[in-house]
Amino acid sequence: MLSKIRALFQSQDVQQRRDLLTLPSLLEGVSVTDWLKLFIVEARGALGVASGTGLPLCGSIGFDAALLSDGSVVWHEYDIAGEDPDVWRIATRAERISAIILATKRMPQLSVLLPTRGTEDKDCTECGSSGYVLEGRILCPTCGGIGWVAVA
Repeated sequence: MLSKIRALFQSQDVQQRRDLLTLPSLLEGVSVTDWLKLFIVEARGALGVASGTGLPLCGSIGFDAALLSDGSVVWHEYDIAGEDPDVWRIATRAERISAIILATKRMPQLSVLLPTRGTEDKDCTECGSSGYVLEGRILCPTCGGIGWVAVA
């Protein structure tokens, strides 16, 4: 199955390559971990993703986030009017969760990377356990959008 997926990544058909992001039938018999590693290695060039070692998860004016093959998320903040250096850092727990939640809208397979709630974990008081702030428009900066915080 991995050889079929690799062949699709190398296909000249742009739509076939894009389908690799969303077609769960291609993932039958392939672990999400193997798919992610293959995607990060093969898809960067094939899909026109910026060079580097990560899978772009999300971004907006002032930030970008990418998933590395080891499962960590790196974060880049910048001032579009400034001369900020091109520095990436390991995302905080809330940033990692937010980036993965945003990316699951395009790649639902990534949801397996979200943490599971433990019995001792507490509801997030900042968002009232909704995962959102500012009238439901922005993912909560405390819990990252999952509605609860881990007890350390």
